[in-house]
Amino acid sequence: MHAIGKRARRVLLAVLIGIAAAFVPIPSFSSQHAMHVDNEGVVARTLAAVGGPERVTAEHVGVSTFKMFGVSWEGPVGDGARVRVRSNGKWGEWQTLDPEEGPDHSSPEFHPHPNISEPIWTGGSDAYQVELPAGASGLQAHLVRESGKRLQLSSVVARASAAPQPAINPRSSWGARPPKVNPSYGSTVQMAFIHHTVNSNTYAPGDVPGILRSIQAYHMDSNGWDDIGYNFLVDRFGGVWEGRAGGVDRPVVGAHTLGFNTNSTGIAVIGDFTSAQAPPVAIDSAAQLIGWKLGLSGVDPAGTTVMTSGDSGSRWPQGTPVRLNDVSGHRDANYTDCPGDGLYGQLPGLRNLARSYWAPILAYPPGFRGGVFTAAGALTGDGRTEVVTGADSGGGPQVRVFTPQGAALSTFFAYAPQFGGGVRVATARFVGTTVDQIITGAGPGGGPQVRTFNMNGQPNTSFYAYGSGFPGGVYVAGGNVDGLPGDEIITGAGSGGGPHVRIFRQDGTAIGGFFAYPNGFTGGVRVTAGDLNGDGKDEIITAPGPSGGPQIRIFRLDGTPIGGFWAYGQGFTGGVYVDTVRAPDGKSDWIVTGAGEGGGTQVRFFTMDGTSMGGFFLDGSTSGVRVGGGSFDGTNPGQVAVAEGPGTIPGVWFGRSNGQMFRP
Repeated sequence: MHAIGKRARRVLLAVLIGIAAAFVPIPSFSSQHAMHVDNEGVVARTLAAVGGPERVTAEHVGVSTFKMFGVSWEGPVGDGARVRVRSNGKWGEWQTLDPEEGPDHSSPEFHPHPNISEPIWTGGSDAYQVELPAGASGLQAHLVRESGKRLQLSSVVARASAAPQPAINPRSSWGARPPKVNPSYGSTVQMAFIHHTVNSNTYAPGDVPGILRSIQAYHMDSNGWDDIGYNFLVDRFGGVWEGRAGGVDRPVVGAHTLGFNTNSTGIAVIGDFTSAQAPPVAIDSAAQLIGWKLGLSGVDPAGTTVMTSGDSGSRWPQGTPVRLNDVSGHRDANYTDCPGDGLYGQLPGLRNLARSYWAPILAYPPGFRGGVFTAAGALTGDGRTEVVTGADSGGGPQVRVFTPQGAALSTFFAYAPQFGGGVRVATARFVGTTVDQIITGAGPGGGPQVRTFNMNGQPNTSFYAYGSGFPGGVYVAGGNVDGLPGDEIITGAGSGGGPHVRIFRQDGTAIGGFFAYPNGFTGGVRVTAGDLNGDGKDEIITAPGPSGGPQIRIFRLDGTPIGGFWAYGQGFTGGVYVDTVRAPDGKSDWIVTGAGEGGGTQVRFFTMDGTSMGGFFLDGSTSGVRVGGGSFDGTNPGQVAVAEGPGTIPGVWFGRSNGQMFRP
């Protein structure tokens, strides 16, 4: 295949963060016909363009109505074909079409052919004009027309805002032809490429099936492919459509991105988004589709992966390992300006929105960027571990409870809803209770108020851990540190208050306190508790806030230090978040740490003496990571729920000490 010029098939992808507008339902279709391609040779002539190079031109007026149009030619590719069509007596704008790419040369689906352009949807035209580079010959026009019996079609699209799998219109709903041969499969789906179809953005809902059938006819009849090239298509109304046959949940090899069709999925948004943005509802649907599809194989839409080029016609010679974003534009793999400079700049936002649908738990609306605190506890009495989240600054002090599978169980405000300082969360099993309770600590600006609640948000107790005028907020934890029945509440002063740790009974009665670091340190202190040595009594574990080195320290109730170590490099001053997880012996706990803001999202596991027991990076951001240890699938030790700091999607993910991310 020739080297591809600039601007090949443009890829879709634009981005709006937030939940999109309501979906416009697709009606039933009663006047749809099958599509076929008519090929006609065109007499061309060479003209000297004013102020530019010679061009080969051709025109045919008074043609029988066609719905889609493309051209093929022999000779130089140049900047591709420029075409325009006449509809309702008026000529449209000139559009540049580049040669299709499609299957890899090594694929049985590949068929050598002249330069054949991508197609454009015309809706109904009766004339066309073509310009090609000088030296082009053998020009043919490929006209897609309706033919055959009427088809009875209906859509099944129904918007479900956060369903694990978005509603997908099957091939039968748009009248797809069967593929020429059985589909081929990769081993998994590692990434998604986003495309667009280069047609008008003003089509009606009822036009969509015809557009899809026209694309399929062009790909199969003009290009010689086995089926439509894209795995999925998304219309401007938010409808998601199954493209290539083989199963929406399987790694079907498409014909959409030369050299990278295997182990990827190709998603095309129907329309021309060279400069215009795709509608918010289409972006939202694409994000849901990506989050679900990549989630089937555990791929983070905001991550990267190494793919091997399967064709030297791509940007890299065949066999070259290439690191690509898990959601990439067409131009990332091939010589094209697709999806256009404007849309290409919006890809990071689409990845984040897709990631919000990919997350096992989306704790708050995807537009919230304040960061999330997380904890775990057995709150319902069914013996399973639930996830508790607290919104950080800017989100209101909203606490939410979820099953590890993402089902919301309760939501409430721990403090006045208008308070914007955030809320820290923990759990504990107090005297007289048979299930864990929720402990909250107010963030900066709210006073160091500690409150306890049952799972449904019914308040139990409330007290100030430090002077009520202290504005730095308070960190909280629960644990049995005195060896008597029932857990205690451990608090750490927030930023500005010194590293003061205090221990309380549920009613606010103080039973101990100490300074975990030198008195002059004012970065605050994060706290947790766990039975690190297996003696049946919890130890108190501390970690510094920002500006302190990442030193973990371990204490008894009376403040006696009994251990400590550096969780990260001693020069890191972003602070550390800390919790505990059950060790494999089932009798003791490990310490789990999350790097604070500016330190990446590195989670690490340690024994009491600082021996590293594993860890992982959640992603490549520098937002920091908050941690909450638990047993979320009911079996394995060393599990942690993780959430990121400010500026990120408010999701919760799950990881194991061996570095494996998982869905409970």
